[in-house]
Amino acid sequence: MRKAAELLYISQPSVSQAIRELEEYYNVKLFERISQKLHITSEGLLFLSHAQHIVDSFDNMELAMKNIGKSTKIRIGGSVSVGTYLMNDIVERLENKMQNIDIFVTINNTFEIENMISRSELDVAIVEGIIKNPDIIKISFYEDELVMVVGKKHPFYSKNQLTLLDLEGQSLLSREAGSSDRNQFEQFLAEHNINVIKKSPSGDYEFCEF
Repeated sequence: MRKAAELLYISQPSVSQAIRELEEYYNVKLFERISQKLHITSEGLLFLSHAQHIVDSFDNMELAMKNIGKSTKIRIGGSVSVGTYLMNDIVERLENKMQNIDIFVTINNTFEIENMISRSELDVAIVEGIIKNPDIIKISFYEDELVMVVGKKHPFYSKNQLTLLDLEGQSLLSREAGSSDRNQFEQFLAEHNINVIKKSPSGDYEFCEF
C-alpha cells in the first residue's frame, strides 16, 4: 500500500480507501491479510487482469492519437525455434508491405512469451508450444514436424523407417528442459506408454534413454 501511494503521489490511506471502495462496489475480497502481509485473492487476480488491459488500451490510445502520421510500432514475440527459422522472413515481409513501421522483436521460450502477451507487453507472437491462458486468441497457421537425426555409424542410419520399438535402449540428445519441442516429444512418448530415463551431464542438454 505504501509503495502504491508513493508511485501515485497520494497518501497511503487514500490507496486503502480506494481498495475498500472497489471491494464494496463489486462485493468481493481483492486482498487477504495473512501474517502482516497482503496476498491477492483469485478475485483480485481477475480484476488485475482486466485493469491491466484497460490501462494498456488507454496508453495505446494516447500513443496512437499523439503519433498520427508517424511510424507504427509493432511488438512481435517468438519462441526460440520459430524465432530462429521464421521471424526474419516475417519481419522482412512486414517492412516491405508497410511504410513507416517500427518492429520490435522479442525471442524467448513459449512460457515467457505467453506471459508477455498476457501483460500486453507484446502485440502478437508466434510460438510452437502450448498456450494455456484461455484469454489469448490462438490461430494455427503453420505445420511442422520433429525428426530424429543420427550419425553415419549409428545402426539407424541405413534404415528407411523406424518404429517406436526401435527406440528401446537408445540414447537421445534432447533439447533443454522446458523446450516446447521436447515437451511435445515427451508427451507423444507418454501417450504410447514409453518411459524416458533422464541423465544429466554438464551443459543445458540431457541424455535420455528409452
